[in-house]
Amino acid sequence: MASTGAGDLGALEKSSVLIGTRLTNTINTMCKQLLITSTSRSIIENLIKLYLV
Repeated sequence: MASTGAGDLGALEKSSVLIGTRLTNTINTMCKQLLITSTSRSIIENLIKLYLV
């Protein structure tokens, strides 16, 4: 690891950026899905409360 070429370092940097981007996209998608489900769940809960009252 002591004699790392500049090309290897650049490739490593590109792959880490790519992994970071994929991770960010996955987290954003998961958050959107969680937000949608929590919103629909609260709507359903409110409807149930309306029917019970």
